[in-house]
Amino acid sequence: MLRTVAVRFHLQGCPRSGTKRKHGPLGPGESAVPKPALRIAYLREVESLENLLRTLRFSEQGLIPCVFQEASSGKVITLAYMNREALELTLKTGKVHVFRRSHGRVMMKGETSGNVQYVREVRADCENNSLLVLIDMAGPGCHTGWHHCYFRLYDQQTDSFQDQDIGEFGPAR
Repeated sequence: MLRTVAVRFHLQGCPRSGTKRKHGPLGPGESAVPKPALRIAYLREVESLENLLRTLRFSEQGLIPCVFQEASSGKVITLAYMNREALELTLKTGKVHVFRRSHGRVMMKGETSGNVQYVREVRADCENNSLLVLIDMAGPGCHTGWHHCYFRLYDQQTDSFQDQDIGEFGPAR
């Protein structure tokens, strides 16, 4: 039985149509988050994700670590884990799904906060045991309201972590 799954994501444009993605600063009224019709550039029919799931090296717990990186800035947003179900949902919907170990279940990023993350690209490392997911965000990437989860800098003199004043990337208050 054939299923339709998203196999590649682009902010704008499609390699098959020859349209180009706009680079550079956003103009007035433009949003970094694509409109739903533009989010998935093209689809391909495949029998299943069996080859992908067989190729990736999940842990004994059935998880694979995923680094999430903002596509537009290159900033690392967070590290989370996916199980097979989360990866399938992510590829099928174009929205990030992760396995929340603290909740013991798959959750869509933004399920409770509304800060959905849209997948632009998924890459595997050289050993197929971790993923890099390039994303576009509809709000803060961290559940604390910060733009990313790595806002705490270790200070060796005080042997403690301090929140960094990172300007526009500070917490939403």
